Amino acid sequence: MIKSFFVKSIFVLFFLTLTFIRVYNVHNQPPGLHIDEVSFGVDAKSIVESGLDTWGVRYPTYFKAYGEYKAPGQTYFMALVYALRNEMDTLTTRLPNVVFGLGMLLIFILTLRAIWRPLPLLALTLGVVILGLSPWHFALSRVFYESYGGAFWLATSLYGTILSWTNQKYRRLGFWLGTLGAIVAGYWYPSLRYVALGTMAWSLLLSPPPLPKKRHFLLALVLTLTLGFGWVKELVSSAGLSRLHFYNTSVTTGQTLSIDEKRQFCYLSFDQNPVLTKWCYVLWNKPVDRLLTTVKTYADYLGTTFLFLDSGGDYGTDSSYGAYHLTALPLYLLSFIFILKSIYQWFVVARSGRSLKSEYRTTLYLTGVLIIAIFPAATTGGIAVHLVASALYVLMLIFMLGLKVGYEYLMPLYPRLLQLIVLFLLATTLFLAAQSLTHYYAVFTHSNDVMWTSDTQEVFNYVRDNSSHYDLIIDTALHGPQAGYFFGDITTATLHQTKQHSSPDRFGFAYLIKAGKYEWVQSGTLDLIACQYRRSNDKILVISNPQDRVNVLPILTTYTWNKVHKMRELYNLDDVKAALSQTQGGINAYCAQYSL
Repeated sequence: MIKSFFVKSIFVLFFLTLTFIRVYNVHNQPPGLHIDEVSFGVDAKSIVESGLDTWGVRYPTYFKAYGEYKAPGQTYFMALVYALRNEMDTLTTRLPNVVFGLGMLLIFILTLRAIWRPLPLLALTLGVVILGLSPWHFALSRVFYESYGGAFWLATSLYGTILSWTNQKYRRLGFWLGTLGAIVAGYWYPSLRYVALGTMAWSLLLSPPPLPKKRHFLLALVLTLTLGFGWVKELVSSAGLSRLHFYNTSVTTGQTLSIDEKRQFCYLSFDQNPVLTKWCYVLWNKPVDRLLTTVKTYADYLGTTFLFLDSGGDYGTDSSYGAYHLTALPLYLLSFIFILKSIYQWFVVARSGRSLKSEYRTTLYLTGVLIIAIFPAATTGGIAVHLVASALYVLMLIFMLGLKVGYEYLMPLYPRLLQLIVLFLLATTLFLAAQSLTHYYAVFTHSNDVMWTSDTQEVFNYVRDNSSHYDLIIDTALHGPQAGYFFGDITTATLHQTKQHSSPDRFGFAYLIKAGKYEWVQSGTLDLIACQYRRSNDKILVISNPQDRVNVLPILTTYTWNKVHKMRELYNLDDVKAALSQTQGGINAYCAQYSL
């Protein structure tokens, strides 16, 4: 009794620790304000205060944002946090994923209890620690990225489906939860729309015989077409496909250059013989290259390098670590045994007509979902943790099936040895986690000042406190009118009355460049801006990167966390014009070089 209480207390302590490290200093680390983070925040704030997004659309089912059409779930959830706190800041933009991260851990526990009965508390503790302290799960729980929230809803869907198979008492509840979780996931992340449909179809295909598949299929279809109408209607629209189009354009551009280069060398190698060169067209073409890219990307995501050694670096993650710590590697290897055994059992059962055991059915289900969840990222060739957040969660469940294999083999023979192995894996995970967490707090989040524009709050706090002295604020370095609105210097009414967006670029991206007294100039130097406004009597403040072409002191200079490098500078444009007037020939002669 005392031993059981002690083990449970340790588990609760671990969970409280996982909660603390997600909440601790989340508003400051990562530092500053990312450009996507401000995009989510301003739309959430605008929706609460006016019912309109920053483009003037009332309660949209997709947020146009920068032209990439974000799924609405994360923004609306952020709007809820803003409505409760009545303050827009980095804490408001990051709290949703703190909630989703803890929720995912709870769903993980419930799913393991459905899969593995009786579930050893020591195995459960190891699983929660491996997932909760993994670099991908921890880092994405402290930032804004919407794929993480989508992973929570897909995890909920998986739990519901597995519960309906493993517990007859909750068969109906599990089906509803599985279907609704998949539908909501489609509102959180664009690529999860296709994953959700594939997951539901795969679960219905694998459903055990007692479940009336036709009726459940029709119910799932009706629910998807009604509750999921907001994203189902966008499955083939230009808005719904915009993000996939962006990634596809990037891949296609690289493909074209690579294929053309190989064909040109072939042409030269075959003495410029067009007939012989046609052989190269068979070897190198876009369909072949796309297929190979997809297969290679799958291999990258499921390979040991990405999973355990180098995850490439992402929003809050660091390339010094894999998506998971090395201690999950033995579980990864063992899980292959269970997957192969489940596939074998499936073929045996298919021939005999018997029902497949629940554990094998669950393994096949999770393996299929893993393949489906990676597919959107694989087709684009994108390698990033946030692109496969859902797949990484599914993979953790598969790891636990590998642990189950180890338990079933060793427990009857060597129970003490098994406990020692699990304790060793637990202790090693905690050590590696302590190492990576220290790196996160002390190194990584201090070494990405530019990526996270870590001086944004310092700059815009100053601007907000002094903007009444200026008629115009020109931003060439940060987030322009969006940051002014984010930090409260522009009202919602002003934003909607005076907003102006840039023309879409070749990827379809467009940015808010004017609102109120704010103007965002994405290119141009301080002296060029002074020349453009040299005849203006307006009081103008300029936010810029460090300038050395004009001999004038800034009114505010910001630095990186260690005070080594300068970040952004603020200038009174009158001071700049005065400095240019002292140049040889005066300001007019100086500005003549710009043909102004």
